[in-house]
Amino acid sequence: MAPQSNSPQRIAAIAVTLAAIGIAYHSIPSTYPLISKTAQFLFFLPIAMGALWFGWAGGLITAVASTIAYLLPLRLVSSQPYEAEQYGEVLDLWLMGGIFGWLAGRERRQRILIEKTSEELRATYERLNESLDSLKRAARLSAVGQLAANLAHEIRNPLAAIDGAVDLLRSSELPEADRTEFLGIIQKEAKRLARLLTDMLDYARPKKPEFTSADLQGLAQSVASFLAPVAQKSKVRIVIEDSRNVPAVWCDPSQIRQVLVNLMLNGVQAMPTGGQLTIGVYTEGRNVIVDVRDEGPGIPAEALEKLFSPFYTTKKDGTGLGLAVAQRIMHEHRGQLRVGSNIPAGAAFSISLPIGTDRQ
Repeated sequence: MAPQSNSPQRIAAIAVTLAAIGIAYHSIPSTYPLISKTAQFLFFLPIAMGALWFGWAGGLITAVASTIAYLLPLRLVSSQPYEAEQYGEVLDLWLMGGIFGWLAGRERRQRILIEKTSEELRATYERLNESLDSLKRAARLSAVGQLAANLAHEIRNPLAAIDGAVDLLRSSELPEADRTEFLGIIQKEAKRLARLLTDMLDYARPKKPEFTSADLQGLAQSVASFLAPVAQKSKVRIVIEDSRNVPAVWCDPSQIRQVLVNLMLNGVQAMPTGGQLTIGVYTEGRNVIVDVRDEGPGIPAEALEKLFSPFYTTKKDGTGLGLAVAQRIMHEHRGQLRVGSNIPAGAAFSISLPIGTDRQ
């Protein structure tokens, strides 16, 4: 066993304990056999201390010292030979020294094994963390590469349209009607690029939510009023179902408004020839739900899995980032954004937020 810096103090503690027990034991008058017998068991204490601190060797050495402390004073005060019971008690001391030493050694070996295993697990955990960090970096680089490729693809088409329109506008013989058309193309594609960059920034650099208590029904009505002129151009009627006693939720109202604008605008654009966009706000368990149901052609089954992927869109002029941003916002709010079918026709989107006037 390796020496310890506090070994002298421990040896002194054992010696003092053993001396105190020996003095106390031999000071008890023979007229008190019960007290004497009880004090005799105290000789096991320094043996246990020696075994615990110094292993089996310490236990046996302390047993020898306890034997001396137990028997020697008896020889000094009496010339009578030791009795068989006293030899049995000495044997008990030696036996306890061996047992305590073996148990202490076993406990020490197990502790060393546990410490070694713990160290190996800690090293393995650190290596796993390093591997996980490497995988995350690789995944981020892959995602950035894919994002850059998609962005380049989305930017190329508007730039090509703008470039072609500018070349045609250079012609001095171009009729005024064509000139107006090409200027309109440039303006339209420039707005598309601006919208794409805005959506890209919203997706790549998300703003941290500023939580407060909000009324989802009021937000839905506000967004419906905001989109009313756009809906009227497409002959779409926005209907908000009557809901009462809908509790407040804890959210960032501006970000949830952004989600609702995206969902309602998608619903309006899905019905270019007119229809009804129905908004429902209601309570379901411990959540407030906002449903947005249109009467358009619906969403193909093969598109459902890709619907929330960046740059995926089923619209001719869409950026493919609106739903991806909306899903990220709902995730940061610990809510849900779901999509399904609106019977008998159309699509149905819904958002779910936990009820509460304080952060959950």
